[in-house]
Formats: sequence, structure tokens, C-alpha cells
Amino acid sequence: MDTTSVIPVNLETQFRACLELRYEVYRSLGYLRRDAITDLDRFDCSSLHYAAVDDSQVVVGTVRLVLPAARVMPIQRDLDRVEQWCSHMRNKYGIVIDRSASLPVMETLEYNNLPMSLLGSERPAELSRIIVAPQCRGQNIARALTEVVIKNARYLGRDVLFLECIASDVPRYRKYEFEPIVSSLLYPHLTVNNDVVTMRRRLQ
Repeated sequence: MDTTSVIPVNLETQFRACLELRYEVYRSLGYLRRDAITDLDRFDCSSLHYAAVDDSQVVVGTVRLVLPAARVMPIQRDLDRVEQWCSHMRNKYGIVIDRSASLPVMETLEYNNLPMSLLGSERPAELSRIIVAPQCRGQNIARALTEVVIKNARYLGRDVLFLECIASDVPRYRKYEFEPIVSSLLYPHLTVNNDVVTMRRRLQ
């Protein structure tokens, strides 16, 4: 039986594989516009990415830990190669990167005209883009990815970890001590008719 392990994404090839998996899964769920060619967004280059890999080092799951306005890539990646590739992708597909960008959850609150005080955090981080390949579901891969993000967010001194999910996923994240703080949000980039719930887990 194949086993999986969670590793930090250090290489351009790993990073590409994570993006490709995200793209395939989100496209199948209808979360991307029909003309979307990549799932790369403005938060990817300032995030720590983790991959679940099988015995053959094939990426079967991925997640990112988003840190606000941070330059964290040198910690984990071949910076020059990944930055060069990301720059090419951004230019090719017209993706605008704002280096002052904070967190996706803050973008969602702003889109819904809600105050940032709802977050109640001075050192926030966000668990984002958690994906497991369809053929590998039911193997506790999502659990392993979630636990890695929680562990590393705490290690990096974050006081609160946020995530955004659709309502049907709330019970799953309650198992990891996330609690809903805002529900029925409209999400600026979601193309299917689902409200978004913001959840919070205190780390300290």
C-alpha cells in the first residue's frame, strides 16, 4: 500500500505540480472561470507551500500557509527559479501581484464591506488552497496537510490561523478547533453559487 508524506515545497517542479493539481481539482468543481488557464494568484509567491507526496514523489495533495505581506520564499524555495517562473506566468496571464497584499480572508471581508476588527488578530496567518487528488481521498492526507500548517503557523509566531470554506466543510474543520466567525460571505473569486464561511483557530 502506498504511503504519503508531507514535505515543504522547495523546488520549481514541486511548485508547478501543486499548481497543476489545484487547477485540475478546482476546475472539476467549477471554482474557476472557463477561460482560466492557471490557479496561480497574487498570494502564492508570499506563501509557504506544502505537498503531500506518494512513494514515487508524485504530488497528491497540497496546501499553502499565507503570511501577510511577507517575503518568505527564501526559507523554503529555490527563490530565483520560482520567482522567474511566477513572473513569466503573471505576465502571460495578466496576474497582478501586490506585494502589500495581506491575506485572502482580509480581501473577502473588504469585498463584503465588513470591518477587519472581526479577525481579532495582531499576527494572523491563513490556511489556504488545501487540495487532495480525487484518487487519494480517504487516506487522511487532508488531515496531515492541515496539521502541518497549524504546526508551522504556531512555530512562526502567528497568534491566529484563519481559513475560508463553504458551509458544508465547517464540520470538517471544527475537528481541528477552527470555529466559524463570519458566515454567508460572498467570495470575490468563487464562480459557483456557494456562500463562504470564515473560520478561526487561536494558536496562543
